[in-house]
Amino acid sequence: MAARELTVDGVPVLMYHGVATSAPATVDARERKYWVSTATLRRHLVQIRLVGLKTGRLDDLRSHL
Repeated sequence: MAARELTVDGVPVLMYHGVATSAPATVDARERKYWVSTATLRRHLVQIRLVGLKTGRLDDLRSHL
């Protein structure tokens, strides 16, 4: 499945609904694609840092706009 780009005022937004080894059985199948393992999240954050970007919370971004 191709990823859809999500931005807020031009700032890229990564969307995770949960971080776990696997999504709990109570999570709807459509939502499972937004769950990642701890290792995957760590890899994403390392890549973000390697290219010189910073991370922050969406609420913090909204308060600055």
